[in-house]
Amino acid sequence: MIKEIEQMEPRQIFNMIKTEQSQTIAFVLSYLENDKAGPILGMFNQDLREEVIERLGMLEPTSLEIINKVANSLSKNLDTGGKVTMNRSGGVRMVADLLNTLEKEDSKEILANIEERRAKSDSWIGNSKEDVQLR
Repeated sequence: MIKEIEQMEPRQIFNMIKTEQSQTIAFVLSYLENDKAGPILGMFNQDLREEVIERLGMLEPTSLEIINKVANSLSKNLDTGGKVTMNRSGGVRMVADLLNTLEKEDSKEILANIEERRAKSDSWIGNSKEDVQLR
C-alpha cells in the first residue's frame, strides 16, 4: 500500500489523511521519504503539526496487526488490492530529518511548543529538544 501512496503527489496524500487522527498521520508520514513527508506536514495547521511530530518521536516498530488495520482503513480511500508493504518507523532520527525539511523557524517553534507542553514529563523524544539535531 505504501508504494501506491509514495507515488501520489503530496497534496493527494494530504487529502487522503487530513481527517485522520494524529497517530495515523504520523504513522503514514513515517513510511514516506522526508522530501515527501515534509511538504505534507507543512499543509497541516501548527497544532496538528506539533501533535504529529510528537507522535512520530514516540512511534515504535509497529506490529503487522496494527499495520493491517491502518492499511485497511486507508485503503477505503485508495484501491490497493489489500497489499501491505510497509517497513519504516518513527523515532528521533525520523523527527530530526522531517523537521529539517521545514523552515528553520517553523521547526524551532514546533519543538519549543512541544517542549513547553511536555515540561512535566520525560516521555517526549529523548529528554529534550537538544536530542533532535536541527540543521
